[in-house]
Amino acid sequence: MAIDSMKANRALEVSTLSLNNTFQKAASGKRINKASDDAAGLAIAMSLQNLEVELGQGTRNAYDAQSVINVAQGAYNSLGEIATRQAELATQAANGIYNDAQRANINQEAQALAEEAQRIQATTQFNGMNVMSGQFQAQVGTDSSPNSQISVASQAPGVVSVDLSSAASARASLDSISNYSASLSQAQGNLGAAYSRLDTAIQNNNVSKENFTAARARIEDADMGEVAANLTKYSTQQKIGVQVLQQTMQSDSMKLNLLKKA
Repeated sequence: MAIDSMKANRALEVSTLSLNNTFQKAASGKRINKASDDAAGLAIAMSLQNLEVELGQGTRNAYDAQSVINVAQGAYNSLGEIATRQAELATQAANGIYNDAQRANINQEAQALAEEAQRIQATTQFNGMNVMSGQFQAQVGTDSSPNSQISVASQAPGVVSVDLSSAASARASLDSISNYSASLSQAQGNLGAAYSRLDTAIQNNNVSKENFTAARARIEDADMGEVAANLTKYSTQQKIGVQVLQQTMQSDSMKLNLLKKA
């Protein structure tokens, strides 16, 4: 093949390759479809995508932690209702107009409520985990540092000791119930603070994920106006290249025939 034909063929190969790459960008909507398009850009885009996925899972983890808190809060509400009823019974039993037999009946209900409080604390679970004792770490971030975790503590104060068999013991029980109710309020306050912190983490994760998605789009996504222009450009170059190659090959063939006749 003569030099002119070789040059024409090489030019045609370049325009065809460029056209194929442009077709790929048009079909995918991506500027980067393989490492050779932009190796550094692809590495950054993949890193950003990983962060997006991790933040999405972190947000779901935070929602799960809030579900645990909701279950615990329901149990604490029940314990609070029990304490309120026990306080009412203790106030009744502390009244001097009742006899021991009547106080025994009042005390029986109070003890039954204490047993129910014990049962609630022992059986309130989420995914097999008792939510009324101890704490757990909610993984809301993208690494292993403490900043990526939120501690949720739920430690019930146990069961209040109530004795309503006499007026004196009933009056003493009122103080015990009051202290127990204060402990319940503190535990609920701790859970409320954790819930609020999880809300903030969810909002922050969502904003960060949106920003990472936008950053990745700026790196990866193709400029469709530029792609359309390149489609026209490379398509035209390819057509011209084919015509030029045909002409040079015809010219080479004529030259070869002339040489044979000479």
